[in-house]
Amino acid sequence: MEKWRNKVVCISGGNSGCGLNIIKELLKHKLIIVCLDLKDDEIKKIKCENLHSIICDITDDASLISAFNWIEKKFKSVDILINNAGMTNCLGILDNKMSIDELRRCMNVNFLAGLHCIKLSFQLMNKYDNFCIIIQINSVAGHQVIDMGSCKLGMYSTSKHAITATTELLRLELNQINNKKVRVTNISPGLIDTSLFTTSNLSKEIVESIKNKMEKLETQDIADTVVYVLSQPYRIHINDIILRATGSTF
Repeated sequence: MEKWRNKVVCISGGNSGCGLNIIKELLKHKLIIVCLDLKDDEIKKIKCENLHSIICDITDDASLISAFNWIEKKFKSVDILINNAGMTNCLGILDNKMSIDELRRCMNVNFLAGLHCIKLSFQLMNKYDNFCIIIQINSVAGHQVIDMGSCKLGMYSTSKHAITATTELLRLELNQINNKKVRVTNISPGLIDTSLFTTSNLSKEIVESIKNKMEKLETQDIADTVVYVLSQPYRIHINDIILRATGSTF
């Protein structure tokens, strides 16, 4: 991790859950962190001069561009992009409660906003001859369609499959332009013990049933996996890591 000391990390959705744990872990290794999120109350509790927070709606183009303009002015570039922001949608696509606006919101938050972050980051990365990496916090739902009965994850799986395809497409595009300095990696965890389910459109009873019956990863597991990816020598390009809690049923 020494090679990343004082390098600049941009992470979306870092004010809670996996993102917050990733930030705490990377700060131990002396990286400079810029967190993009709608809130920063948890970030403010961390007293560290290497941690910066920008209130940003990553689904809003103007807000996101403004954030990256600030990063460029302050640090010139981004060395590590971690697309972590996401939302859980637990309605079936054919469910009458699933409006077109809700479909669009799920794709915007989980996929399109991250794609915009990648484009803005690469514009900065491409200006300098530095080793960089793009890490997508994906999901096992990006590799299989998950249906847990009362919890329909069809649209969530759709958005996560888009991330899986995009990561592979980026790898191929980087090869085509002979760019060996930028790598792109998926980290695809199974069920994690975070607030994503409690902030979804599921009833409290269903959430408790899922959380009590299924084996779950901890947010620290994802933070440790990020450190593992970053710890690899530049000659190694990890494309995807799928991790599940032991005994997980999907």
